[in-house]
Order: sequence, then structure tokens, then C-alpha cells
Amino acid sequence: MSNETSGFAGMFEALEREGGRGGRGPRVGDEVSGTVVKVASDAVYVDLGGKAEGLIERSELLDPEGNVRVAVGDRVRAFVLSHRNGVTNLGTRFGARSAGGKGAKGGAEEVSPEIGRAFESGLPILGRVKAVNKGGVEVEVAGAHAFCPISQLDLQRVEDATVYVGRELEFVVTKFETGSGRPNIVLSRRTALEAERAQRAAEVVSKLEVGAVVKGQVTRLQLFGAFVDIGGVEGLLHKSELGISRNARVEQVLQVGQEIEAIVTKLEPSDDPKKPSRISLSMKEVAAVRESEDAKSYKRPSSGNLGTLGDLFGKLKR
Repeated sequence: MSNETSGFAGMFEALEREGGRGGRGPRVGDEVSGTVVKVASDAVYVDLGGKAEGLIERSELLDPEGNVRVAVGDRVRAFVLSHRNGVTNLGTRFGARSAGGKGAKGGAEEVSPEIGRAFESGLPILGRVKAVNKGGVEVEVAGAHAFCPISQLDLQRVEDATVYVGRELEFVVTKFETGSGRPNIVLSRRTALEAERAQRAAEVVSKLEVGAVVKGQVTRLQLFGAFVDIGGVEGLLHKSELGISRNARVEQVLQVGQEIEAIVTKLEPSDDPKKPSRISLSMKEVAAVRESEDAKSYKRPSSGNLGTLGDLFGKLKR
């Protein structure tokens, strides 16, 4: 290979490392955001602006039921995995394509740069739970050892952490310290789950409107009413909207787990994860709506169908 050819090869490799566009575009590991322009059978295409387009593997954007979580027009947040053949490959989480552990070198354990990028961006990283230890679980992420406190393993209190051993889960890196010896990496699955729940709630709220009749499940009972899950977000069903007497108790009408139908009477969306959207529901107004619908669908028999007076008397005799 000539020096000129070798030089061009080196320049090409440098361009690939810099993002494939002379360093002007996003580099590998950069966090980006864009608009979904196409949902295909194997990938989701994202417009990154400036005539740049990236793709995310469809499998990364599936909900627990196997449905794609995004649609054309949605904004997504991801990071750059690679630039190949003019295509920018994106990912919504780190660790999915990471290699095995790199072991130790010079007394210090080498760690994948993915962990640092996940820590800086707040994006989730895949990890496999290896064992249960005092106060939490040991997790392998991108070939490195990490720790997840028991209180951060799930949304609810975990009584037996052994059921998580062997499972590959998404975590958020909450602490990342490197130096001599093993790096200090602390994870939280709870934070990742809360972010996912907030995203689902935002999607549900965006499709709601005042006056819509929704189905939900009672999650909590209070003296003043009940909270109802309407597809990933909770609405408040006040006691006064149950259609019961003032002296009646909520538990006399509702039970936790009960499926109900209610109407949205008030909707105050929120973009702050710490302040959930406020949704007010009513059961008694649903009854009024149903009665109105029944009244509209009811048809009076026409006078021509009654027959003659003799016919009527004949029917009465029979």
C-alpha cells in the first residue's frame, strides 16, 4: 500500500471516529435527539436535523407487550453507537452491544467508556444481576462489577432479591468513580423504572381529553375517594363523584383491583416528573352520559303501528 493510500485510509478512519462527517456531526457516544420519521419492521428511523438521519433497532423500542412505544412524529432521545456505510446507528440504552469484561491491567480494572457516558447522560445501561450480597445485588455492566442497593432494585419493596439473579435489566448509573483498583459503580433500577413509567404516563395523558370516557382499575382507597389507574397514569375519583350519599363510605362502593368506567372531568398535564399530571374522574357523570345515549337511541313507536281501536281491544283480550 502506497503512502498516499495509507494516508487516505487513516483519514477515513479518523472521520469515522469523529462521526463520519468531518467532525461536524454527532460523534460515537454523543447524546442526540430527533423526530421519528419511519417505523419499519426491523428499525425506527430518526431525523436528527441538518439532513442527518439515524436508525434504532426496533427491539430497543418495544414495551413489555411487544408493541413499539413510539410513532411517527414522536421525539426520541438516544446516543450514537456507530457510523457505518453512511448510516448513523443509534441506541436508547448502553450495554446492549458491549463486550465481555476486560479484566485488570496494572492493578486497576479497565472499564468500558459506555459506563461513563451512561453516567453523564442519564441514559439506562443493561446489566446482569450476578449475586445477592449485603444490602443489595452485584451487577455486571459492560464487563465491569457494579452494585445496586436493595432499595433501588424495584419500585416496590423487595423481600427476596434472589429472584433477580441471572436476569438482564436496565439500570441508571448514579455513581461512577474510577482510580486505583476496582471502580466504584452504583446503579439504580428504580430510577430507570420511574423514568419509563413517567414516559408511559405522558403518552397516556397526551391522548386524553376532558369528556372522554375511560376504563381503569382502582389502585387505592382513601376517605376522600379513590385513585384509579387508567393505563399507566393515576386519576382521582373524588367521593362526591361516586354518586353515593354523603354518609356512605368509599369502601362500600369500590374495592382495590375493581375495574370501573369513568369520565375525565379535569385534566392538568405536567412536564415535571416530580409533579404528576392531575386528572379528575367521575362515575356519576358516566351514568348521566349513558342515560343520555340510551335516550337518543330509544325510538317511540309510531302511531301507525298501534292499529285500530278494535285491534287494541283484541290484543287486550288475548
